[in-house]
Amino acid sequence: MEDRRMINDILLDIILLWTILAGGLIVYVLIRTFQIPREFLTLFNELEELYNPKQNTHSQILLPLSVHHYFKEAHISQGKRPAYVQVRYTGFHRLSPHSDLLPIHGNIYYCLSMPGFFSKSRTKMHRFIWTDIIHRYSVNDGYLLGKLFSILPFLSARGIRLSKSCLITYFSEAVWFPWVFSSFKNISWEPIDDKTARLRVSYHPLIITLDVRFNSKGLIQSILYPSQPQNNGHSTNTCTKVVSYEEYKMIGGFFIPQKITVKQKSAQQEQVEKILKIDTIIYHPYPPSSLF
Repeated sequence: MEDRRMINDILLDIILLWTILAGGLIVYVLIRTFQIPREFLTLFNELEELYNPKQNTHSQILLPLSVHHYFKEAHISQGKRPAYVQVRYTGFHRLSPHSDLLPIHGNIYYCLSMPGFFSKSRTKMHRFIWTDIIHRYSVNDGYLLGKLFSILPFLSARGIRLSKSCLITYFSEAVWFPWVFSSFKNISWEPIDDKTARLRVSYHPLIITLDVRFNSKGLIQSILYPSQPQNNGHSTNTCTKVVSYEEYKMIGGFFIPQKITVKQKSAQQEQVEKILKIDTIIYHPYPPSSLF
């Protein structure tokens, strides 16, 4: 009888231990899933201090018909916008024009009051070799940091060219949070033809222009913009970046693409630079919290 009671006590202790471990693992996963990076909290607070709703009211009276049609077909609400957007994605990208496409996954946090984002991605170059890339943009200040094995810095960049690239990235990915196409006063639309409009964004001293192409359903099909010229040793090639959008689905009450592909085109070749697919997208109605 004593032996049986001892066995039962041991089994209960084992079950209790596994329950505690499982509960701890669940809490850890939830914290890792919903925690907000400290860098994004700082960035969000910076932009909120600069945000002026009166200056960010954009009139839609003079918008091209193709853009009006997009706002209608995408079901873009003119109501209260989310505080920020979080995207978790997987995909492939090239570390350089001469490298192969490598698997990538990461998280991006976008501000919606003013252009700004924080992203952290991981690229697997080998089973035991990976790099982490931290990308931050706020108030015309772009910053890029690369770490090997998440520890050893191997890349650091900052400057006007990177800031311009970050601003282009923000608006080329704004199809995931299309409120910004209709709410920023710093942008303007010009008609090109019945299915194309030119988006001009001005945040002094940066000015970018993007040619936005709409499909037969009125949704954004692609965005084109000039890339940095490439010198192949004999001549300088003028290149164009083409960002295409596929697999539209209704999420949060409007249509957004689940897949983004970035290509670089020149007179000699066309090369895929990046492919991103949404795993999850969350529209947060309230400002980020440092609870975790």
